[in-house]
Amino acid sequence: MTHSRRYVVVCCLTVFAVALAGPVAGASASKASIKAALRSYSGKIAVAEGHTLTAAGEYKTTHNAAPVEEAITTSIAVLGALRTKIAAQSAGTRSVKVAKRKLEKGLEAVIVAYEKLKAAYNEKASSPEAAQAEAEKALVSVKSGRKQLNEATKLLLG
Repeated sequence: MTHSRRYVVVCCLTVFAVALAGPVAGASASKASIKAALRSYSGKIAVAEGHTLTAAGEYKTTHNAAPVEEAITTSIAVLGALRTKIAAQSAGTRSVKVAKRKLEKGLEAVIVAYEKLKAAYNEKASSPEAAQAEAEKALVSVKSGRKQLNEATKLLLG
């Protein structure tokens, strides 16, 4: 579980990179609506991820997993709401459809990673080995999610 804070930071930075993608001139309505959804959630994501990072930092001194689990749950809810909002957007061109699908898959992977990280914090006291295994599974999910989110961002910006 020594790498759990790094996983949280990676998740935060990945989501921020997608959420803060700038506008593109001449974007189609579907592309623009997806990008608008990302921008509209950037503040909510920033707050939720900030709370998660703070709670993870405090865990090192307090060893109380409840605030970390609560913060992760909030982050999962925000990311899930963003995923739902993106799913509701239309996607006209092939590249926008591919970008939308990659955004949804990437967000799902990050959500899965957060669930695994939450489980790792929950198991830390009773079984550090199991907690480490859960944290490693979270890293795999983060990498998968980051790849999907980066590819989607390139499609939306290109």
